[in-house]
Order: sequence, then structure tokens, then C-alpha cells
Amino acid sequence: MSRTTYQRSVNATVKPSQTARIINTILLLLMMCFLFSTSLPFIVILGLILFSSYLYFQCGFLPTAIVGHVIVSETGELKLNQERFSTKYSVFSMDFLGVIIGFENNHRRILWRDSVTDEEYRTLIVQLKAIK
Repeated sequence: MSRTTYQRSVNATVKPSQTARIINTILLLLMMCFLFSTSLPFIVILGLILFSSYLYFQCGFLPTAIVGHVIVSETGELKLNQERFSTKYSVFSMDFLGVIIGFENNHRRILWRDSVTDEEYRTLIVQLKAIK
């Protein structure tokens, strides 16, 4: 039988995710393929492609990724690079890719699985599930 240890807080260093880049690029390519297959005028297609590309390079199509030094406390407080956030909810439905964390200020961020070590990811998941 495995034991689950409970910690007061979890520390992790989160690096940029390759999965996020791949998914964002695939979404951009799918959007462009869809636009080229429509019967819209060329100028409209060009405008939508430029707008999509702008969104892609500014922020991507997914929630902002968590990057940097992270501390998750037992009270639900997340400290990210010296900024404090109070967690409101966590979405674990796609936890094989990452976890979406919602905050009290109605912002959300995503913690990608490949941005931390497996041990840190498991510990962070346990801590986030305990907050509920």
C-alpha cells in the first residue's frame, strides 16, 4: 500500500512547456486550414489570418502558462515569482497534459505536466486536490 504524504506547502520550479507550443501551433494551423477551405473573399481570409497570427504570437490560444518559482500552500495560496494568488478552483480533467488553476480574481493559468519533474507534478496535484 502506498502512502500519500501531506505537506504544508509544495515548492517547484516551472520551466516553459514544449507541449503548449505544439498545441498552440497545431491550433493555428487548423485555423488557417479552415480559413483557406471557406468561400470567403481573399481579403477577409487574409485579415483573419493576420489577426489569428497576432493572437498566437501575443498570448497563444490557451490560458497563460505558469512559469517560474511556484509555492502552493495548504490554504490554497499560490505564490508565483513573488506574486500571491488565491486559488478558486482547479480542473483536473486533462491532468495527463496539465492542470488549469482558477484564481479569485477570475484569471486562470495552466500548469503543464512537462514543465516540471514527474515528482513535482504529482506532489503539486496532491496539494491542489487537497485544497478543495
